[in-house]
Amino acid sequence: MRSRTRYADDAVTVNSSARIEAGSRVVWRNWPLSGHCVTLLQRSLSIQRGWPSKCQMLELSRLSGYVIVSRTILTEVLGQLIQRSITGLTTSLRWQATGVVGALTLTASILIVSPGFNATAGEVFDRDTVWRGIFSRPALAPDPETNRSNPAKIALGFSLFRDPRLSADGTMACATCHQPDRGFTDGRPKAKARDGSDLQRNTPSLYNLSWSTHFFWDGRAASLEDQAHQPMTAANEMAADLTIVAERLSKDRVAAALFARAFPETQAVTDATIVAALAAYERTLISPPSAFDRWIDGDDDALSSSQQRGFAIYTGKAGCVGCHGGWRMTDNGFHDIGLKSDDPGRSIISGGVPGSRQFKTPGLRELAHTAPYMHDGALRTLRDVINHYAGGFERRPSLDSNLVRELELSDEEKSDLEAFLLSASSTAK
Repeated sequence: MRSRTRYADDAVTVNSSARIEAGSRVVWRNWPLSGHCVTLLQRSLSIQRGWPSKCQMLELSRLSGYVIVSRTILTEVLGQLIQRSITGLTTSLRWQATGVVGALTLTASILIVSPGFNATAGEVFDRDTVWRGIFSRPALAPDPETNRSNPAKIALGFSLFRDPRLSADGTMACATCHQPDRGFTDGRPKAKARDGSDLQRNTPSLYNLSWSTHFFWDGRAASLEDQAHQPMTAANEMAADLTIVAERLSKDRVAAALFARAFPETQAVTDATIVAALAAYERTLISPPSAFDRWIDGDDDALSSSQQRGFAIYTGKAGCVGCHGGWRMTDNGFHDIGLKSDDPGRSIISGGVPGSRQFKTPGLRELAHTAPYMHDGALRTLRDVINHYAGGFERRPSLDSNLVRELELSDEEKSDLEAFLLSASSTAK
């Protein structure tokens, strides 16, 4: 049995086993959807002349009982969902950046997962199971071929990260601004320059960057290696000449021996091996397990009632999950969220949108240790952040479509949401 349904200008073909046969832009759905749900989809698409807005998706989720995740999260989580058989599809599919290749072809703008869908024989997954799959940690961190890790290289990077000899005058190290006990931030609204003034932006956390594809608030670096290199050579940061730094370290017998073990193929102290060691170490900076992780792993009592209500708000009416999904709680994208700032952000970077003050979506792990928040550190507390999204943002044409425009939260809802956000932080600094 096969049904063909047209949504706006796009066609979706599905059969009774929920396989999508074709469609250049498609909405994946467990077959069958209720008529009410299909009607809402058609209405949303007609209004948008494209794909449903975040608000429309949330309303669709509420009315239909289906879990909806925006496209920005798909590239990170869909492969995990399939591998865990949560969607009920085969586990032999290959995930690519633009879709799944195999039994179905998918370039989806939204993903709808039915909480009552029979994934495998006799198994029924509820809504919590779907969310646990989406937020579950991967087993292994990426290890790029261009900079393969080894224990000696990581140990060297650990040492270099704390070594002030990497700066021009020997007064600053990477750890000066990226302090481990502050979640690899510095606790300041804006980072401190070498001359004592404020730099342009807040010091971002280094946790979980191994999975990132763009670095810095404006995304100007495309690799961790580049991210490690830029602050060392920036005039008002560490201001180093890495050729001179390499010469300095090569004259230190202990340091030279560490480089020889870390890079046995060259045994050289160079600007490239300095950067490679730092990046290898930074790839090991993974946020510690938290109460939220214990809940994800199946401990229903790991989150308090308040935290569970906060999670429902996070994935529901507040729409936080639209940009802060996946286990790192970020889509790795760039958005204008209406901050009152003149900083042009990514708009002046190659790949940015001119006139749109977009900044990278930060991960929400370890928020208990990384205040103040946002690219300029303007929001001092998590309550300030919540108040910003609950009507405190500046309305302008470039405001991101994922932002829920008329969000209203009671004081209790704000407290519950804050409690949930803190559940993703480890208990010890």
